[in-house]
Amino acid sequence: MSAVFASIWSLRGSRAFADARVGSRPCRHGRLVIQHTRSELTTPVTLGLIVGRPVGNAVQRNRVRRQLKALIREAAPDLGGMTVVIRALPGSYEQSFDQLRSSLSRCLPVSSVRHAKS
Repeated sequence: MSAVFASIWSLRGSRAFADARVGSRPCRHGRLVIQHTRSELTTPVTLGLIVGRPVGNAVQRNRVRRQLKALIREAAPDLGGMTVVIRALPGSYEQSFDQLRSSLSRCLPVSSVRHAKS
């Protein structure tokens, strides 16, 4: 079993987040709010995560962050040139990995998030 590790850029600073959210409609599904825009096709996916204190304590917030990064890494080959901002809402810690995957697949382009192999 070989893994593909795609490059993911991170948004840094409030100005970058504000610029990334301009011109995109928020899509809410489950405990996530997702906004995405297409930029240059040659750049890797740029990811901004907003996981605030209402999600839970530090351990819970970091778990949600790691799960979302893993899901975006899976979808990165199909998301080239996209800027994706994901805001985790309270209760996202209680969602399973597959529930988070389902939320992402509904809000990102259909082929972007692969379903778990059985």
